[in-house]
Amino acid sequence: MSDSPKVIHLRGNLTVDRATALKDEMAKSAVRGGDLTLDFSQAATIDLSFVQLIYATSRKVHAAGGKLRFAGDLSAEIGQTLAVGGLSDRS
Repeated sequence: MSDSPKVIHLRGNLTVDRATALKDEMAKSAVRGGDLTLDFSQAATIDLSFVQLIYATSRKVHAAGGKLRFAGDLSAEIGQTLAVGGLSDRS
């Protein structure tokens, strides 16, 4: 288990293709323990498939005793899509 914070920088369009590409990295980061921060500073858009990945990651992080956090300025679109998916704009 690691106590150092882990940050994943999300860039561009967060769609099913990006979710597939980041799935393993996010899963490994989630179960290692400690907090995980998703940095949305360079994210342009998000779809519900990516929200599903974030939700699953959140559950794993919490099960490992950590917290999932969001960083960066979220666009209104990203904030709304996260809310529709059951995630707050600051988890």
